[in-house]
Amino acid sequence: MDEDKVESLRGTFEEVTGETEVREEGGVERGTLRSTEEVAEDVREVVEEIKEEHGLPDGVSPEGAVDVVFGYFDGGTDGEIAVELGADPEIVEDVRRALCLLRDEEEATEELEQRDRDGRYSIRLDSLFPESDIMGRLTEGMEESGLEGATEDSEVETEF
Repeated sequence: MDEDKVESLRGTFEEVTGETEVREEGGVERGTLRSTEEVAEDVREVVEEIKEEHGLPDGVSPEGAVDVVFGYFDGGTDGEIAVELGADPEIVEDVRRALCLLRDEEEATEELEQRDRDGRYSIRLDSLFPESDIMGRLTEGMEESGLEGATEDSEVETEF
């Protein structure tokens, strides 16, 4: 822009606003991560709802179920979660399934499908851990270096 136009626009701005400077306050930053306590509270609400409507396995507290949810979304197997919680892996599996959290290789039973109509529990729990899906996608195939294509046709002469 040429200087005359800038001065003209500046003059118009000052006439309209009565101000000589433009300052805009910064807003709330986007993408702020929620604290573990905030996520745990939301998980607790879903667990309590499931407990009221369908119950939890015998002897399992809502707090224990919340721990299973966190272990599941941290990528732990039932066995790993059980070791961490000092519990039986079968109990961890029962709790996980009662909370409508399935592993990729598992099939939903008719009972589970009735319990989690339209994914209302599993989708709600999944939405509380958005980073687990991101990390899963980002780390898939990490064992591949990506250099196979770059080195595939190269000739290497090595003398021993």
